[in-house]
Amino acid sequence: MTSLRISIPHDDAPPSKLHPRSPIQERLESALPNRPSLAELHEAQQKAEALRQAHIDSVKQRGQRAACRAASSSARRRALDEVRAARAIEQAARRDEALAKRTKLLASRATSCAYRVKRAIAVAAATREHARQTQSATKCNLEAKLEAAAARRAEARAEEKQRAPLVPPMWRGTAGPAHAAAPSSQPAPSDGGAPASPDGRSASERLLSEVESEWAAADDDADAQRIQAWMRRPETIETARAWLEEVGCDPRAGRLLLGLVYTAREAARLFCDSSEDKSMAREAKRFHKRLLAALKTGEADDFPEDLRRARRFHAAWLAVDKPKVVGCLVDSLVARRAEQAAPRVPNEAGAAVPSLSASADETLEMIRRLGGAEAEAEAREAERRAGEMAHVRAEDLATHVGKVAKRAFWDAVQERLRGGDFECAFGLLGEMQKAMLALVAHSAKAREELADKFDAAWLKQQADNGALELGSVTNLMKYVASTIAAWQAPADEPEARAWVESVEAVAAAAVAERADLGAFIGDHLAPFLARAHELIGRIYERLVAMQQEADGEAAAAEAAAEAEAEAPPQD
Repeated sequence: MTSLRISIPHDDAPPSKLHPRSPIQERLESALPNRPSLAELHEAQQKAEALRQAHIDSVKQRGQRAACRAASSSARRRALDEVRAARAIEQAARRDEALAKRTKLLASRATSCAYRVKRAIAVAAATREHARQTQSATKCNLEAKLEAAAARRAEARAEEKQRAPLVPPMWRGTAGPAHAAAPSSQPAPSDGGAPASPDGRSASERLLSEVESEWAAADDDADAQRIQAWMRRPETIETARAWLEEVGCDPRAGRLLLGLVYTAREAARLFCDSSEDKSMAREAKRFHKRLLAALKTGEADDFPEDLRRARRFHAAWLAVDKPKVVGCLVDSLVARRAEQAAPRVPNEAGAAVPSLSASADETLEMIRRLGGAEAEAEAREAERRAGEMAHVRAEDLATHVGKVAKRAFWDAVQERLRGGDFECAFGLLGEMQKAMLALVAHSAKAREELADKFDAAWLKQQADNGALELGSVTNLMKYVASTIAAWQAPADEPEARAWVESVEAVAAAAVAERADLGAFIGDHLAPFLARAHELIGRIYERLVAMQQEADGEAAAAEAAAEAEAEAPPQD
């Protein structure tokens, strides 16, 4: 068998002329016309290697850029985290500091409250112990006085049994001693009576005749004035005293006896429907009946007791009725003064209305006799104010009345404080504290400071337990004065500063002199509260005026904007 051998030369070797292409080789080459050559394969391989290398370089570059971006973003995040951490640490430090301050303040308050409670408990215990001791001492003293009074009464009864109850002749026709003991109820002996009258009648007969004749008179104003004149006559008073001396009564009660007779006769005119007047009217009529019975029968053994009973009723009624009478007299005096101060209108004859000063003097004298010098001074002050009111113009009447009312209110407050009644002061302090807290409602720190230094309830608790000291009152006055002065407008600052200096001077003087707390409060607290309320009211007025001004400007601006919006456009 013959074998076929095909030889394929290498591509890199050039075709040899020595080895020509065989027909089969040419046929194969013609069957594969697109077969790349080795050079093309080599070139394609180089390009693929270049593309691979370029891709690798591109990937490396993208990786480097991504790494750079990641590093930059990480640095920014770290910086931002560091800033946030620093802020959080700072805020935590601030919160810790605020918490520490709050804790310290609460601890201080707790300590202060514990001290106050402890002191209040101690003061309350001391007060109770003092009250117990005082009550015990008062009880012992009262028992001793009662025992001594019982012993004196027993001695007096023993002495009365041993001697006749004669009335000293030095009492006749005089007012007698200021504090004489009540005479005995036994009648005086026949050898020591009053001197007989020129007509030979006894004092009882004369008194009975005059009382019956005056009682039977007509019941009109003229007879009432005549009876008053009869009561004031020295002869009538001497007759009543002489008869009282005969029956063993105190002759100083002669005027009272005649007054009770007149009261019984004029009961319908003198008394009203009050319970006191009704009770006194019944007692006066009862006394009048007992008096007539004693004068007619001559049996006056029980009359001294009747007189003492009537005197007690009269004293109780007078204690209630005297202020009413004084008030009526003051009202009439004020009305008369206002009439005098009003413009004089000539009468028909052309002359001015005559002055009523004499009548006013008589009214003041009656007030002085009934209520004393203090009532007279108050009446004169009321008369003066009535004269001031008469000259006030109609348009200024409301303002003047407000000023007078405020002055009267603070005068009443000062009077109560001087009398030892401090309840009104604590109420006014509480109202002033609320007003001051309202002025600083926008500042929690200011409210906290004010509430810590100005506590009216704590002052009242101290006063109730007897632990209120002069230093607490003076320190409060200085703090309130300086605080109110600091809130004043620049225009009012000099006046407020002068007031603060005066308050500080008064407080320093009181502390230096160790003044009595009650006297200091009675003399200085009411004027201080009046001035403080006035300045606080001025602050409120300025705030209201500022708010009204702001509201007016806003309304004007709104109206101008609406007018401008509604105006027609100009060509």
